[in-house]
Amino acid sequence: MKTMRKIILPTMVLMFLSFLSVPSIGFAEMQKEYYPSGKLHFERNYENGKLEGISKGYYESGKLNFEANFSNGKAEGITKAYFESGKLKSEGNYSNGKLEGITKDYFESGKLKSERNYQNDKQEGISRTYYANGKLDTEGNLSNGKLEGISKGYYESGKLDFETNYKDDKQEGICRGYSESGNLNFEANYSNGKIEGITKDYFESGKLHLERNYKNDKREGISKGYYESGKLNFEWNFINGKAEGITKDYFESGKLKAERNYQNDKQEGISRGYFESGKLNFEANFSNGKLEGITKDYFESGKLGAETNYKNGVKEGLTKIYDKTGGIAFIDTYKKGKKINRKEYDEEGRLKFDQNYPTEE
Repeated sequence: MKTMRKIILPTMVLMFLSFLSVPSIGFAEMQKEYYPSGKLHFERNYENGKLEGISKGYYESGKLNFEANFSNGKAEGITKAYFESGKLKSEGNYSNGKLEGITKDYFESGKLKSERNYQNDKQEGISRTYYANGKLDTEGNLSNGKLEGISKGYYESGKLDFETNYKDDKQEGICRGYSESGNLNFEANYSNGKIEGITKDYFESGKLHLERNYKNDKREGISKGYYESGKLNFEWNFINGKAEGITKDYFESGKLKAERNYQNDKQEGISRGYFESGKLNFEANFSNGKLEGITKDYFESGKLGAETNYKNGVKEGLTKIYDKTGGIAFIDTYKKGKKINRKEYDEEGRLKFDQNYPTEE
């Protein structure tokens, strides 16, 4: 979902934060600063140690970057910023050092990029952002600088992307997102800015894709995923935002694909995967989220395909790889996750290749 925060970050104001932090001077003077190249960077006028009159900033090319008027050290009247091409970049009005009225940002093409209204330096009323083609991007209402009421985002085509409600600058109530075709894409409930209750994501077809329960912005209880056919894809349990207990994945046929155990969001104990036929595909042991001990992979025939030893999540010792007849094909030796030797065997089990690998201690 797009964030409405971008409509309350005026680029012009941020620019002047650095511009205004200039050491004061104790008498009337036009102060100038230069780029290392010697080109003029800033020129400001001071009276009694305070900015007074027109101040200007320049690109190193000599083109005007911005201009602002000051009275008694505070911005007053219209300020403007420019692209190096000379095109207007932003404009806003100041009163006694505070933004007042409409501020606007522009694309270099001249098209409007954003517009915001200010009262006493805080956003008030409708703020809007636009795409470069002129189409509306986002719109939201602000009161005393905080988002309030319905905010909306749009695709560049003009179709609705999302809509959400704010209360005192925090999301509140149902938030919905849509595909560009107009179908519901997701829906979630917010309370005091945090996700609360069931959230749902949908396929373009409108079929349910994901459903998750949240408590205080963290996943809680069973989360489920579905195939577009409606068949269950996976189910996981969460406690306080962390995976806990047995998780299961399924083939679209409904057959079990994998099962794992989690403790405090980390895999623990035996994990198993299955072929759609129901035959065992792999089994591995985890300790504190890392592979530990022997893992085994199988052919669908039931014959062992590989067995690998892990220590603290990396390969250690022997890894044996078998062919479909059950004969040994390779034996690799690992030390701290790095292969240090490989032996290859022919169909009769005779050694035909033995290679050591350099190691770095």
